[in-house]
Amino acid sequence: MKHAGVRRALMGLGAFFLLTTPLHAQQKALPPLAEKLAAEFLAIGRLGPLGFASQGCTGTLIAPDLVLTAAHCVSATGRSTHIFAPGWQGGRGLTARRFKQELRHPEYAPKGKHGPRNDIGLIVLNAPITDIAPLPLAARDAAGQEGRAVTLAGYHVKTPDQLSGGLFCGTRAMSPGLVHVACPVVQGNSGSPILAKIGADGWQVVGVISSRIGQGAIAVQVSDWVYDQIAAHRGR
Repeated sequence: MKHAGVRRALMGLGAFFLLTTPLHAQQKALPPLAEKLAAEFLAIGRLGPLGFASQGCTGTLIAPDLVLTAAHCVSATGRSTHIFAPGWQGGRGLTARRFKQELRHPEYAPKGKHGPRNDIGLIVLNAPITDIAPLPLAARDAAGQEGRAVTLAGYHVKTPDQLSGGLFCGTRAMSPGLVHVACPVVQGNSGSPILAKIGADGWQVVGVISSRIGQGAIAVQVSDWVYDQIAAHRGR
């Protein structure tokens, strides 16, 4: 998304960040998607410990061995024993991969305290997934989505074995890199993609869910750091 369009958006948020928290369950949640629609989003999966004894987060396969999620969903050390299970339905995924490396945006939580700014991260899988088509990122210079309806899809604690979502979530710009999404989120939705159909290219990822605020959510736009990390990964 163009950063210029966001920079023209609402500023002066002062106490705003005091109202935001990582996602919790005491809130209305999005309903499960119809099976036919969920089949369009097989690249979206659960993140968490093997067996998912705890809820974990949501991630999106954006390349055969790369998953996009929120920074607070990955380890600060760059290593964990968690897995990614795309296409999770009815208690199982289509496949599963362990994490090889976890990357947080370097400017996320500079004082060790969660905040939505730069809450975006990448996971390198221990082996590529070749039988599920990744969901592509929107082009680096794609027009901003603020003010338009987007789709939000992910897994949450209230219906953990079904992909849930909202198809027409209104948006508004908040501050550079952050967009308010007018759909409810709960624990597990962290890292869920916000998606838009851009031109004739089909679904594209334009951001990830970071935190809830009121009855809506805060999404982090896909940033230059993400594109640069992807380019560096492909160049290795």
